[in-house]
Amino acid sequence: MSHRKIAAACAATLALVLSACGSSSDGESSKSPTTSSQKGGSASSVPKGDSQAPSLNTSGQTPLITFPKTKAPDKLSVTVLEEGTGATITKKDYIVADYVGQVWGKSKPFDSSYSRGLPMGTDLSAVVKGWGEAIAGHKVGVKLLVSIPPDLGYGEKGEPRAGIGKDDVMTFYITVHQTSNKETAGQADARTEMDLATLPVTIQGAIGSPVTGLKVKDASASISEKSVSVIARGTGPAVGKTGTMTVAYAAISPDGQNFQTTWGERNQGPQLAAIGNKTVFDSLVGLPVGSRVFMTVPAVEGQGDQGSSPAMYAVVDILGYIPQNAEITKPQNTK
Repeated sequence: MSHRKIAAACAATLALVLSACGSSSDGESSKSPTTSSQKGGSASSVPKGDSQAPSLNTSGQTPLITFPKTKAPDKLSVTVLEEGTGATITKKDYIVADYVGQVWGKSKPFDSSYSRGLPMGTDLSAVVKGWGEAIAGHKVGVKLLVSIPPDLGYGEKGEPRAGIGKDDVMTFYITVHQTSNKETAGQADARTEMDLATLPVTIQGAIGSPVTGLKVKDASASISEKSVSVIARGTGPAVGKTGTMTVAYAAISPDGQNFQTTWGERNQGPQLAAIGNKTVFDSLVGLPVGSRVFMTVPAVEGQGDQGSSPAMYAVVDILGYIPQNAEITKPQNTK
């Protein structure tokens, strides 16, 4: 069972325009925004309320960025509208964030998670360099206005699909809701609800720790129906019927020959799953964040342009949940 097939069975990718390519080198602001400009790691402060900085317009259904009648900055510029109170974000983290992106001086966004009603989940290392430079060091819950020059964005090729030219400066409004990493697991103090000896697999990895291995007890057994069993119940908010959840998981084929995990430095890390997209994670609706569950998933034959999904046993940790079109008032710390 390939890693890609497991991922296809479990989650869908949300963001397109932010993927690092080419050279790749909410809505309310705080009362006292601060601004800095930096390039190559150096930073210099800019007076608060700088008239040359863009501002946020929240009067419509979705946030929009308003630009001053000045030239775009040639260095990375970061305005902190509201600092977060959660865990400190690093460049190696996986974040869940809402954002709107506009080319400097243009009124129409080239991309907006607010328009889709769903946030984006991504490794900071997988998006344009300016995102990591701007976000790392802040805390979960932070709200930023970030202007990114081409050398920290899409470089000399730009991004024609989004209407971004090679000389364009991109400006983003970003709210970071959650952060995690490739070692993040569910709650260590989640309440155990089942005897692990009754499972068809042996789990390597304690509750609250990454699953490093699964061993099938009877390789001749088959999976005929989908099931969900709570191994340990967390105390976080319950996953609703709409929105997104962040998960980490390990899976193995019934014959025990193919094992894959999102945990570990060499693997893909946490995944964001849109609820209601008919993935296996829809079965987790109603369970609290922080829980660890065991799932049996039968094989599904592909139809049309949909690929086949192999049968699997899976251990899934629910790391976070964000309701659809909902403002997050409390940062979700999962590291």
